[in-house]
Amino acid sequence: MSQIRLRILGESVIEVGDTIVEPSATHLFALLLYLAIERGKLITRGQLASLLFPDVTDARADAQRDVSDAQADARENNADATKDVADAQADHDPNDVADQTQQASETAAKGDYKVAVAQAEATHKVATAKCESMSGDAQRDCKDRADRDLDAAKRAAEQRRDGSG
Repeated sequence: MSQIRLRILGESVIEVGDTIVEPSATHLFALLLYLAIERGKLITRGQLASLLFPDVTDARADAQRDVSDAQADARENNADATKDVADAQADHDPNDVADQTQQASETAAKGDYKVAVAQAEATHKVATAKCESMSGDAQRDCKDRADRDLDAAKRAAEQRRDGSG
């Protein structure tokens, strides 16, 4: 059985017996090195992802914060609208109750829309971060696909908000 050696000083190469192989993908070579160094240890997929694609990990964290903020805003606005409906009911004014109920419904729809858009933008942020590890046509195609998916998700959210979806 041939011995496998990984050289990392100077030119990075993989030696298998007398054969020298130059790695074609830096991320894969980095993964191979990391696994060799950490041999025998339990390594999660998340740990590997954050080492190999730190931009994606950062983008995912930023995106989750954006979605959480949109959800918190929607909850707060819905709570305010619900309170306005309750106040109108306490005043025994049927016209005001109807108006406040309509406004609460519109507030909920706007909140759902904003959350859906935040989720779509979060997915887009992570997708475009993944595209950064590509090059040339693959990167361009990846970004184009992410942009198309974002546009489609926004259109779907608009249709739900407007009651046509």
